[in-house]
Amino acid sequence: MLSRMERAGLLERCRDPKDARCTRVYLTEKGRKLREPVECCWEAVQERAFAGITAEEEALLRGLLVRVRDNLTRGAAPESSSFETDL
Repeated sequence: MLSRMERAGLLERCRDPKDARCTRVYLTEKGRKLREPVECCWEAVQERAFAGITAEEEALLRGLLVRVRDNLTRGAAPESSSFETDL
């Protein structure tokens, strides 16, 4: 995703002057111009997605999704043969 955004001129990558192992990512002027409209759109999507859901339910959902993500990213992916037979 970063590479596509970089090619579109929305961001630039720079080596960290204090730690060469790190790369810093910065919005370009073009990227900064899009920031506010994108944030407004994202807020509208979140409001719609969580309409009628309490703050406690939202927190529970977010926690569960983090656990699901962690389960899916932990270790190697299942072998296709065992995955197919488990379905």
